[in-house]
Amino acid sequence: MYNKYKHEKKRNKRVLLEILAIVCTLSLIANIGQFITSRAPKTRADRIESALASSVRQEITSAQKAVLQLTRTGGSNTSRLLSEIRQSLYSVTRMNELNGTVNGTGKALLPQNTVNAALDAVSECESLLLSARSIDAPQANLLKLIGELTEAVQGGL
Repeated sequence: MYNKYKHEKKRNKRVLLEILAIVCTLSLIANIGQFITSRAPKTRADRIESALASSVRQEITSAQKAVLQLTRTGGSNTSRLLSEIRQSLYSVTRMNELNGTVNGTGKALLPQNTVNAALDAVSECESLLLSARSIDAPQANLLKLIGELTEAVQGGL
């Protein structure tokens, strides 16, 4: 004999299982979407940091070349070389600030105090150059500071 209530019970159970499967599927899709959206900003920030680090490497290499050329040449190119060094160091400062903005405060690519000391040494060289005095001492200090920045770039950037 056919039991009507038994058949309805099986059908209700099947409907509940289908609803449960739909809820689980939607939950899984929501979790995957949340994972993808939470991963995207980190990837973008990593790409930005990588691009900034590459630019910092180029600027420090440019500054190092200019400092080495400064130690080898006479006074004819000194002002131009000092301005190139200043420009490179200023760019590094801006990239440090950008990296801090993107990744949070205190995340400088290079030690900013060393960059500031190198900028001060460039200013000292320029002022001594304008007063027609020797720039040997600040130039040696500048060479040392750019060397420290180059080591920092090679060591951990």
